[in-house]
Amino acid sequence: MGLISGKMGVILLTLSRIYLLGERKSKKEMRSVIIGCLFVILGGILLEDMKV
Repeated sequence: MGLISGKMGVILLTLSRIYLLGERKSKKEMRSVIIGCLFVILGGILLEDMKV
């Protein structure tokens, strides 16, 4: 469970930095950030499945 929590922390920090600090991202950059976050989530789920 610690691994998943760490991965979700990365996603939270990434998105909060963009929105709370008001960083301007182009549409292409935001799409890349969202896709990267989805890969982190998918990787965390797959790693957790492998441990079971």
